[in-house]
Amino acid sequence: SANDRGAQQAALSARKAFAKSLALDAQHYLALAGLGETYIFDPASPLDEGIAALETALRNLPTRMDVALNLLSLYAHHGDSLKTHTLLNNVIKRRADAATVSRAEELLLTIELQKADQMLQDGRNREAARILAALLPKAQNTVQQKQIRDMQEIAEKNIEAEAYNRAMLYANMGKLGEAQELLQQVVASAADSTLVAAAHRALDGV
Repeated sequence: SANDRGAQQAALSARKAFAKSLALDAQHYLALAGLGETYIFDPASPLDEGIAALETALRNLPTRMDVALNLLSLYAHHGDSLKTHTLLNNVIKRRADAATVSRAEELLLTIELQKADQMLQDGRNREAARILAALLPKAQNTVQQKQIRDMQEIAEKNIEAEAYNRAMLYANMGKLGEAQELLQQVVASAADSTLVAAAHRALDGV
């Protein structure tokens, strides 16, 4: 979107400014923190430089929980679950107040929801369903719970539709046993009454 492109351009401009500061003083740790933060607004870019900058900044500014939260975000976007877990439990939960810990946990939940949403858009419904099932117990309020359940419903409907379509493909290929098995699964578990009725009709014709 235009907003995303604007944020990315602003992040790139800020990144260049911080790089100039660091060229003059490599131990300017606030500039390092700022450099790393620019990657929060451009998570599609390679994150290694941002992660390295924030790791160094946090080592030298150990009380700066804003730096820790930014690093947590990049770890999560990067898919590094071990470093994410370690930073949350060994640093943030030990050094930060309750409000900051809550922000950290909500940040991670938001990032995982974004990943699940992208998986749904990409047709990776089973992967999305697994992530959402793991996230539901971590929801911090009823709004988040509803969002997760709504996404779970979409994933399940998509999975059921995939099963029906695969059954029709098998039937057309003459693999009637496989088609019947899938159709019976749809009839037994699908929440969509229209899909169940279609599966019943298909079973009658197989």
